[in-house]
Amino acid sequence: MVIFGAGASWDSYERLPPPNVNNLRLPLANRLFDSRFGNYYRLFPKCQPLIQRLQRQDVNVENVLEKFQSEETRHPARRTQLVSVRYYLNLMLARCQSDWTDQVTKGVTNYQTMLDQIEAQRVQGEKICLVTFNYDTLLEHAIIDSLVGVPLNTIPDYISSDYKVIKPHGSINWAHPIRNFQSHRGNSQDLISDIIASVASLDVDAESYETVSDDPFARPYQRPYFPALAIPVEHKQHYECPQEHWKVLEDCLRQVTKVLIIGWRANENDFLDTLVKRITKKARMMVVSGTERGADEVVGRISAKFRPTGIVHDFVPSKPGFSNFTSSSEWESFLKGEP
Repeated sequence: MVIFGAGASWDSYERLPPPNVNNLRLPLANRLFDSRFGNYYRLFPKCQPLIQRLQRQDVNVENVLEKFQSEETRHPARRTQLVSVRYYLNLMLARCQSDWTDQVTKGVTNYQTMLDQIEAQRVQGEKICLVTFNYDTLLEHAIIDSLVGVPLNTIPDYISSDYKVIKPHGSINWAHPIRNFQSHRGNSQDLISDIIASVASLDVDAESYETVSDDPFARPYQRPYFPALAIPVEHKQHYECPQEHWKVLEDCLRQVTKVLIIGWRANENDFLDTLVKRITKKARMMVVSGTERGADEVVGRISAKFRPTGIVHDFVPSKPGFSNFTSSSEWESFLKGEP
């Protein structure tokens, strides 16, 4: 199993180590509302009253958004604002990813390098579970470019091959159909404005997922869609993930012998609880973070969760950063070594 967090997409190209071209990188959680994205949030006026509080120095964006979410009942405008935030995040991340790959990486990423090496070492029939907490589709593009016979055209495709792709927080290319919504707009941007304005009466089919264009403004305006991505809050009430995907994840965890963690802070308590409950035999775990201290902190959080089980996993902090890791021999040794 490989678990990817925001740090993996932020440091997804080794030729430009941080902090180079930070103005084009996919953002970490606390930079989702940076002023560099002003041309995107200006298109969503309903979320603008929240923006300055999400831009303050040393802000915990997930904490602030959770506070806004908790105010929806007594302050109904919050619901409209947060739906606007969903569409903003969808558009911003789609455009940011496009700029990053078109202007900087030219389509090449560390994800491709890693998947190629995993496939080269994989025993025929061995299953690989790829869990990403990122909304972007860098991983999907890398799978399509690097692997043969792993289509990702539909939601069932994500779990139909030996490579199982699980996105607990949803994705910029996933959407829920909206039922019984009428609009006579002539483009998707205006349609989305109508959807946001009608949030109180929306009938969203939250159990149904479809793959759509990454860019919400590029989707057919004749059919209304709601972004299938979770608001980034500290304590998530539910995952934005199809039930059949989650069942596959639980089955995979029972068989896991190695876990590689890249750019994930391990602050998802519900997901950590799932790991503890389902991984019932000793596994080797390698942690890649932006700093050695960050890796040690992740190891500390995960090992503390497993401690009551009595299972002592083999934890290995790795070289700082996704790019440094893919250019080292550590990961090859990890893949080749015994569990």
